[in-house]
Amino acid sequence: MKRIIILAFALVVACTVCAQQDVTTFLGIPVDGTKTEMRKKLIEKGFTPSKSDSDALVGEFNGEEVFLYIQTNNNKVYRIIVADARPRDEIQIRNRYNQLLYQFKNNKRYTVPLFGSANEISEDEKILHEILINKKSYEADFIQNNSYQNFVWFCIRQSGFEQYVIAIYYENQRNAANGEDL
Repeated sequence: MKRIIILAFALVVACTVCAQQDVTTFLGIPVDGTKTEMRKKLIEKGFTPSKSDSDALVGEFNGEEVFLYIQTNNNKVYRIIVADARPRDEIQIRNRYNQLLYQFKNNKRYTVPLFGSANEISEDEKILHEILINKKSYEADFIQNNSYQNFVWFCIRQSGFEQYVIAIYYENQRNAANGEDL
């Protein structure tokens, strides 16, 4: 009987540890819980409330000045958005995108999903033309810690005429809307 109790306890502990590891993380913080809890943890990491946008936090991430946004579904955090604070021109955004792509591809915590995309932007590609005329989107998809529930992706967003920013999305698919409110 004692063995069964010890085995059951070990199984519960193992399941708890696995469940905690199987959530997307941002700066080591699980993308989960309430917005208030997440905001507090991000402030503890050094981010500060934005003076221009009450919904955003500002700070440095991966060597860049960024805005952070916390998105929820049914009061649970399902996405952290990291957006460049400084817009760039076409050449700068191409370089930033390709560098970020290189960093993700060479980080052991991330893999390109089977049906994902993670392609470099060539030097001769005209980003503005592709976005406006061909309706092309530039994005790269990754999974974190080999779990399809831990989705991380980034994209180029237009921020004015011939100005662009990168937005990185850390998503906990378990907390995302799945039609329950329909």
